Amino acid sequence: MSNLHVLDNIVLVQDVHRSFTKNSAVDTAMERLARLGLEEKAYMHHTKLGYRSTFLVQLVRASMMESGTIMIDRPFGMVPTAKGLEFFTDAFEKLGLDHADIVIMDLQSQEYKYTELLCNIKKCL
Repeated sequence: MSNLHVLDNIVLVQDVHRSFTKNSAVDTAMERLARLGLEEKAYMHHTKLGYRSTFLVQLVRASMMESGTIMIDRPFGMVPTAKGLEFFTDAFEKLGLDHADIVIMDLQSQEYKYTELLCNIKKCL
């Protein structure tokens, strides 16, 4: 939600979809932000974040739904400063995400960027 700061936006997922207490959801969100070195951004508004931080916060939010598939649409478009897959795969590993639960959608012209990735790649026109 656009009017919430980073932490409240992440915690909202558990507030809506799970029966966690607010304190438990905040603890989980802060722990995941800390894994990515983003704990100092927890009370910032998303419009104050750069490309990399925005992507990572969105990934943390998606990871709060522990039993779901995470779909990422054109990650290099979301993080144009990323030179290769390492930025993304490091984040997946730090959050303990299973590559089998991540689906990346990208243009066919970008297929060469994903040769070493174990996630499910969906090719778009």
